[in-house]
Amino acid sequence: MTLKLDLKATMTPRHSISKLAIVSFVLTILAGAMLPGTTYAKQTIVALVNDEPISAFDLKQRMNLLLANSRQVRSRMQARLKSSNINEQFRTFAMRHNPKSREEVQRLQKKFIQQIKRNIVKGLRPQARKLAMDELIEERLKLQEAKRLNIVIEDAKVSGSMAQMAKRNKMTEKQFAKMMRSQGVDIVTMKQRMKADMSWQQAVQRKYGRELSLTNNYLNRVDVSAYAAQAGQKNIELQLHRITLPIKGKIDQRIMVERFAEADKLRSQFKSCELIKKLSGSVEGARYENLGRKRASSFPEPTRSQLIQAKIGEMPPPSLSPKGIQLYAVCGRRKVAPVNKKRVAAKKRRQQQEFNILSERHLRDLKQDAFIEYR
Repeated sequence: MTLKLDLKATMTPRHSISKLAIVSFVLTILAGAMLPGTTYAKQTIVALVNDEPISAFDLKQRMNLLLANSRQVRSRMQARLKSSNINEQFRTFAMRHNPKSREEVQRLQKKFIQQIKRNIVKGLRPQARKLAMDELIEERLKLQEAKRLNIVIEDAKVSGSMAQMAKRNKMTEKQFAKMMRSQGVDIVTMKQRMKADMSWQQAVQRKYGRELSLTNNYLNRVDVSAYAAQAGQKNIELQLHRITLPIKGKIDQRIMVERFAEADKLRSQFKSCELIKKLSGSVEGARYENLGRKRASSFPEPTRSQLIQAKIGEMPPPSLSPKGIQLYAVCGRRKVAPVNKKRVAAKKRRQQQEFNILSERHLRDLKQDAFIEYR
C-alpha cells in the first residue's frame, strides 16, 4: 500500500500529546498483540469431548490461527486499502499523532494498517469462534480415533512437516514461529492441528483402505486407456538387448561385407532373449549390452521403424552406426502415457474427493457416538 501524503500538512502541530500518552498507547498496542497465555484462560474449560477438555486458551488460539489465514480478512483488507478516501483517512489518523519526521509517518502508516486489520478481525471473531470450536471438537475426535488404532503420528514427523512449511515460506523454523506469534498464534497450536490431520489420514486409510485402493485402481485404468488411445510411436517403450560388431581401423567395402555377413549369421541363430548373451560370444570382438527399457523415439531412422514393427522375441535386420554393425533384440513392449500435468492434477483431485467423502462419513459417525458438552 502506498499512501501519498502532504508531509508539511501532516506534521502541523494541531494536537500535541504527552510522552506519557505515547507510552500508554504503545503499551496498549503491545498488550493487544500478546498471546492470551494467562493461567485462567488455560484452565477454563469451554467444552468436553468424551471427557477430554477444550480450554478457553485452546479456543482463542484456534480463532487466531483461523483469522491469520482467513481469506475474508485479506479480501476485506484489500477492499479497505483500495477505497477512494484511504489517503484522507490516514492523514486524519497521522495528524492526531503529530509526526515530526518521515520515519514517524512511516511508522504511523504501519499502525494505521494494523488498526484497520484489528477492526476487521474484531468483526469476524464471532464467526471465527464457532468455526474454531467445531474444528477443535473434530480434532479431539480424530486424535481419539487415531489413539484407539494406535497410529498417532510421532512428534518428530510433525516437526519435520513444520520445518518443510517454514522452508516453503522461505523462513527458518524460528522465523516462522516468530511470524505466527506476531499474529497471536503459538506454534504449538499449529503442530497440534497438523498432528491431528496427519493421524486422521492414517486412520481413514486404515478403515477404508480397500475402498480407496479400488478407486485408485479404477482411476489408473481410466487414465491408461485414455492415454493408450492417444499414444503414438513416440510413446512406445521397448525392452532391448544389443550386440555390436565393432569396425576398427579404415572402413572399406570388404570389411563392411564381412561384418554384415557375421551379423546376418548371428541373426539367423537367434532363438530367444535369454540366450542372446551367449550368442554374442560366438563372434570374436562382439559386445553385448542389456539396454533395459528405451523409448522408440530415442533411436534414429530406419532403426526406429524396424524396432517398432518387430514382434516381441524378434531381432530386426542389422543396422550401421558410428560404433559398428548393431543387432537389436526386442524382448518387451509397452505403451507409456505421456506426462500430462493437468491430467495428473485432475486425478489427484478425484482421489482427494473420494478420501474427503469417506473422511466426512467416518467423522460423522464418531460425532453421533460422542459425548460433547459445551460450558
